[in-house]
Amino acid sequence: MPFQSAAIFNSPLYKEKVRIMKQVLFFLGVLLMARHALSQVNTLDRRYVPVTYKTAARPLFELNVNEWTAYRFDRATKSWSAIPFQFDQLTDTDRYDRNKDDLTDATDEMIFLPTDTGDKAELSDWITDEMSRQAERIELQLTDPLNPSKQGWIYLFKNVMTKPKVQNYIDYIPGPPDQAAADTIVTTAFKLGHSKNGWIDYLKFTGGKNDFIDRFKLRLKGEGILVPPYEINEDFVQAETGDDVVAFYPGPVRLFHISRADILLEKLNLPIISKPSPFEYNYEYTPYSFAIEAETDIDASLLAIFGVRLIRQSLDFNNNAVGMTFYSANNPNGVLIDGVATSYSDALNQSERENWVMATGDHGTVFLIFNITIMKNSRRRIYFHDEKNNSNTGDMTQNTGDSFSIGDMGVMIEATGDALITNRLAVTYKGYFIDRANVNFEFGEQLLAWEQNPLNVTAVLQMYDPTGIVESEPGPPDDFQLYSTYPNPYHLNSAARIRFEFGGSVNNLYDIVVYNVIGQKVVEFKNLAVNANGRHVVLWDARDANGLLTAPGVYFVQLDNGIQTLTQKLIISR
Repeated sequence: MPFQSAAIFNSPLYKEKVRIMKQVLFFLGVLLMARHALSQVNTLDRRYVPVTYKTAARPLFELNVNEWTAYRFDRATKSWSAIPFQFDQLTDTDRYDRNKDDLTDATDEMIFLPTDTGDKAELSDWITDEMSRQAERIELQLTDPLNPSKQGWIYLFKNVMTKPKVQNYIDYIPGPPDQAAADTIVTTAFKLGHSKNGWIDYLKFTGGKNDFIDRFKLRLKGEGILVPPYEINEDFVQAETGDDVVAFYPGPVRLFHISRADILLEKLNLPIISKPSPFEYNYEYTPYSFAIEAETDIDASLLAIFGVRLIRQSLDFNNNAVGMTFYSANNPNGVLIDGVATSYSDALNQSERENWVMATGDHGTVFLIFNITIMKNSRRRIYFHDEKNNSNTGDMTQNTGDSFSIGDMGVMIEATGDALITNRLAVTYKGYFIDRANVNFEFGEQLLAWEQNPLNVTAVLQMYDPTGIVESEPGPPDDFQLYSTYPNPYHLNSAARIRFEFGGSVNNLYDIVVYNVIGQKVVEFKNLAVNANGRHVVLWDARDANGLLTAPGVYFVQLDNGIQTLTQKLIISR
């Protein structure tokens, strides 16, 4: 019998089977190694929308913002590159905090561009800086909630002895002494100018030859019982005078810009108004985007007397924009901007998805998102008017600026009852100036999806280890995800409930906790298990642990698996 066994092992057939098995095992090993390597390579393909991450939880909570430097890693060359980033200290309303203390807290943000992410680094992969090897680093893993297989990484190193020079994506050019509000913002994508009263009235893309916008426009129109027909536009806004009219806070990735102005309501020559109403612009600029918040308190009874019938926010182009194409969420085929009399109007429901418009052409692409104050007795509509041969507008108001409407696009609110009712007049835009020519409708939908579904960020504290084996804190499993909260912002008068959805391992239990801006626990959902597909959904009615409706404001949703936490910002409004 032993002789027969030896004969079998020495037979050509057996040796061939062994050879084939070795080859199979070898190729399986190669495939597994390749899969592991590919899973640690940057696969993010997002652009334009910056990554903002609240420093509400450790390891990013209570950091000294001056001690950290951001890098990306290239696995192929084993090299590090410093990237532009910044910590911004903000108030609980997401405005720039002028009383900053250089320590991150629950309302502060880290910001950088998704195109600056790199590959995953092992613990033995460290920058060549002895001081930093004595301190911890923070690994930030970014995952696309729309496609969780797409990931990227950046690393924050502490106490780097020689701070590397990085490119600033944004520069600021002050206005002249007698017109401080007429300043200029220059990014890697565009050059933008403000008028002497603070309105955006100049835009040229990098590499472009001509400014192609007229100005941002504001219209307010009505008629009251004791008030004759009237109209207010952006020319009623006048910048204040003085040395501190404009305040700007620049950074390599985001610039905060604040200017003060007055609405000269006394120009209406009405006896009930004798002084201007103060107005403050709050701008934020990033390399491809901008946001405007400008608001003033108005007595609701005064608005009732005024009989406000129409409010419009829009961006008007100049003659250089002829040849561009206008798109909106319900206008996938586009409308040519050619100066020939054309109007387009599309009713909007309460879906935030529909509040966008876009113009694109050889110059580049302008994409605007509108956040409209909800008002009683009103309906919202997309506004578009294109007519360069006379001074008509789509709402029969005065045509300001160059006195023509060329691709004038925005949102209009019209009264359905006696008057629009609100106690706050707000002008709020979020938009993108992108140096990419002649895009299509699908590009607009993709950009909106990126804007509304921010990248999920997981932060892990790490220490240098030449062996590359042990982490100071184990990372979360690959399927640990907190998906985008919906709806966000959430309106308290909505019949819907807030949806939290997360993914994880069936072997773990999870907690979801909602905190307010001062770190107080509002409500918690404990010991949650995922289903067989690794998902769990929680629906919240916006009431606290005592059953009381929460107040409008900023909140933070935190998912905890016992090892790591993921945090997202939630805005609740009236």
